Amino acid sequence: MKNKFLLLGAICILLCCVEAEESSYPEEVEFYLVGTSGLAFTGTVSNHSSSSSISGTTPQSFYVNLENDYDIARGTFHKSAESGTLTVEVYVGSDYKKQASTWAPYGSVSISYSE
Repeated sequence: MKNKFLLLGAICILLCCVEAEESSYPEEVEFYLVGTSGLAFTGTVSNHSSSSSISGTTPQSFYVNLENDYDIARGTFHKSAESGTLTVEVYVGSDYKKQASTWAPYGSVSISYSE
């Protein structure tokens, strides 16, 4: 019986010493706009505390910082042309997270990311 308590105690100590992986903030989220090369677009990128209007041509990246566990990075992008494809890829560091696309004339893409 004593051995069982010692084993249980050792397991508890080991579990207490293992640290959970924590995100460090701010955490940078990249919206990478690709698709038809040279496609013009407009849009906004935001988190809970700020928003920025953006415009440009593909390929191009825009960045938003997540400030805490509850923050959300959002992007809304609008094609400025009838033809072509607009794809938005989301990265955190070099890690690919998700993507969304539109082929619609003057179409829009809305995408968000949170931890």
